[in-house]
Amino acid sequence: MSDIQSTRIADRSAFFDRLARNWSQAHYGPHGDMVARIARFTDALENLVPARASILDYGCGTGDIAAALAARGYRVEARDTSPIMIEQARRLHIGSGVHFADIEPAGAQADVRISDQAFDAVVCSSVLEYLHDLPESLRLLSGALKPGGCLLATVPNIDHPLRRREPIHRMLMGIAPLRSLIRLTPWRETFELQWLSHNRMAISGWIGFFHAAGLRPVWQDGQDHPLALLIGRKCR
Repeated sequence: MSDIQSTRIADRSAFFDRLARNWSQAHYGPHGDMVARIARFTDALENLVPARASILDYGCGTGDIAAALAARGYRVEARDTSPIMIEQARRLHIGSGVHFADIEPAGAQADVRISDQAFDAVVCSSVLEYLHDLPESLRLLSGALKPGGCLLATVPNIDHPLRRREPIHRMLMGIAPLRSLIRLTPWRETFELQWLSHNRMAISGWIGFFHAAGLRPVWQDGQDHPLALLIGRKCR
C-alpha cells in the first residue's frame, strides 16, 4: 500500500469520527443536502426486492437511510467503520429495529464479515468511491448477496458540471502543507470529502467494475445529476 493510500485511510477514519456528532442533523435534517438519497434508495428497492427483504446498509453513517428502510418493513443490518457514527445511529434510531454494528476500518477493501449470500440487497450510499481496493470490495459485497440480489450504490457522476472543480480541489489536498492550511478554512469538509473520494471515473467505468464482480447492471439513474445511482443484480 502506498504512503498516499495509508494517509487517506487514516484521514478517512479521523474525518468521519470527527463529524459523526452532527452528521445526521447537518445532512439529513430538514435542510440537509442528503435527504433526497433516502427516497432514491427506498423507491428503487420497492421495484427490486420483496416485502420484508433483508438489506445490508454498508457504510451506514448515522443510520438515517437504514432507519427509513426499516420503516418500510425491510429487515436491515447497518455497518460502518466509524464506531462514533454507529454510536450516534443507535442513539438517534433507537426502536427502529435496525441492527447497527461497527466493523474494523477497511485498509484495502470492504470489510464485510458476514455469511455468504445473506442479503436480498446491499445499499452503499456514497461508499464505493472511498474504498482502496475497489475490485475486491465489490467482489466481497457481491458475495454478501443472495443469487439474484441487488447492489445499489451512489457514485460521483464526474461528467456533471458541478464536478468540474473537484480535480483541482483534490490536487490541492494532495499537497501536505496546503492540506493543513485548507483544514483551517470554512470549506474544510467539502475539500476533505473530495480528497478522500479517490475512485472517480465515468459511469461506463463503474459498470465495468460491476460486471467484473458478477453484478449485471440493471439500472442507472442520475446522468443529469452529480450523484449517479447504479444498480447491479448478482448473476445466479
